Amino acid sequence: MNSIAENKPKGTWKYKKNNSIVIGTSTRSPAAFFSMFFCIVMLSWIPKKNYGLELLKQILIGEIDTAILTYGIIYLFAFIIVLSVALRTIAGKIEVVIGANSYVFTGIGKIGIKNNINWDLVKNIYETKRNQNQVIIIEEKKQLIFGSELNDERRFYLVTTLQYLLKKGDI
Repeated sequence: MNSIAENKPKGTWKYKKNNSIVIGTSTRSPAAFFSMFFCIVMLSWIPKKNYGLELLKQILIGEIDTAILTYGIIYLFAFIIVLSVALRTIAGKIEVVIGANSYVFTGIGKIGIKNNINWDLVKNIYETKRNQNQVIIIEEKKQLIFGSELNDERRFYLVTTLQYLLKKGDI
């Protein structure tokens, strides 16, 4: 484990907390510049008309313009997707907590997805290619797939550290 600890890439961490081991990595990447650029471009393309008020007026009158409704919904979903990618590339993280309540957290700060795992039932941890992305797979009763947004160096560190903990049990 010393060689893994000595070669720890920038943007990764591990520590003990309340009888648990926390291994984490940032999802920060240079893609943040591009994703923020697209967010700004999308914001500048927002039509001058307030679609929310326009839609409310149409609902009150009883005549809904489906073109306005459809455009607004599609634009909102697209903006939410681009914004979430931008935020993950700026401030995202992945943490694996191993202890009494083991889980994998993927998100921004405390907002995200927490997938519970039973560390005692974990059979294997490996890296593979899925849908043109390198991912980490934790095999338990089912497969937990995550880490596609990590760069190679951080993903390798996370996989090797988790494999070591699976075999040895401690940092």
